[in-house]
Amino acid sequence: MELEDKSINQKQAGLFYQLQKSQFSGKMLIKAAIGSPWIISFYLGRIIYATGGRHPVRRYQRNIAIHLPQILKEFLELRDNPQLPEELGIEQYWEYDLLVLWLKQQKIETKQVNQFITSQVKEILFDLTQAKQVNIEYQEGKTYSNPLTLINPELVTLEAWKLKQNWQNAKLADRCPDFAPVIVKPEELGQKVSNKTFQGMAKLLDGTKSIRDLTTQLSTHNLIEFTSLLRPYIERGLIELVEIPDLSLPIRESTIYIPLVACVDDSPSICKTMESVVKASGYRFLGISDEMRAINLLLKHKPDLIFLDFVMPKINGYELCSMLRKVPELKDKPIVILSAYKNIVERFRGKISGCSSFLYKPIQTEHITDTMAKYLK
Repeated sequence: MELEDKSINQKQAGLFYQLQKSQFSGKMLIKAAIGSPWIISFYLGRIIYATGGRHPVRRYQRNIAIHLPQILKEFLELRDNPQLPEELGIEQYWEYDLLVLWLKQQKIETKQVNQFITSQVKEILFDLTQAKQVNIEYQEGKTYSNPLTLINPELVTLEAWKLKQNWQNAKLADRCPDFAPVIVKPEELGQKVSNKTFQGMAKLLDGTKSIRDLTTQLSTHNLIEFTSLLRPYIERGLIELVEIPDLSLPIRESTIYIPLVACVDDSPSICKTMESVVKASGYRFLGISDEMRAINLLLKHKPDLIFLDFVMPKINGYELCSMLRKVPELKDKPIVILSAYKNIVERFRGKISGCSSFLYKPIQTEHITDTMAKYLK
């Protein structure tokens, strides 16, 4: 479903009314021509959360500062040192799950959470009024396991439209509150205002904080009033509004580590065979044909398993193994010697050098896979 310009204003309330009437549970995905989509989650026709858009993390942090100030320091520390979801004991939607976690820990109150989510929803609905064209999709089903609040969409929609009307009346319709003001003509601006005012403006308007961020920082909570103060300087070209990125996430994504297997062998055919077997087993591969560069390359990449050829032009596998065992970062890595000699003398030399085990040439695929299974747990 597509909505354009005035029809957005006319039909959005009707859409929410229909969702409320049908007791819709699921997500409404609202996509504009540019930027990330907005996501509004419903439970039985009521809004339970909203996110997305240009600055979801900035929005989240601003609303923490306003409605959950006691948790702001903890959130900032979390952003400085992101953690995995399982380390925090949260499930899937970090924004919502953090609120649930803080409630369980009795760090915040239910009333505060209601105010927090309502503020998020109002901001997003206001942003939707600024969009020229949007496409709406619906995904039915359960969104969050535990609704923290149930918001009447008609009421918040009405408040969002009032804010939009006031924004237009203040002649700010073409300004985006997610953009950051920055002084571009300091000398001219300094002539228009007092020195004290200029110093304050220079400190605030550095192009790193959006109009919304600054409104929160100044504790005015009046977006229109603050932007109206900037408007004359923007129109004269003394201040510009620039787009800025979102803040960093407080959650780091879980990643699956893929072990790296290295093979040091001057024979291209051996390296090629090893590479095909290693990659077919789902591991990463590092081939090194020049044994004199081996230590530096191995130290740089720090493989999880190292295969060393016994016979090489400049240095043999035992000597190289002894050297690797003296490198702190590699001394505990499993090292397997590839040798054509199967006798007790070679095994003794291997033990003295510190190798973990042997593979005998001609190398069989199953022997390589068995070795990787043994050392790569």
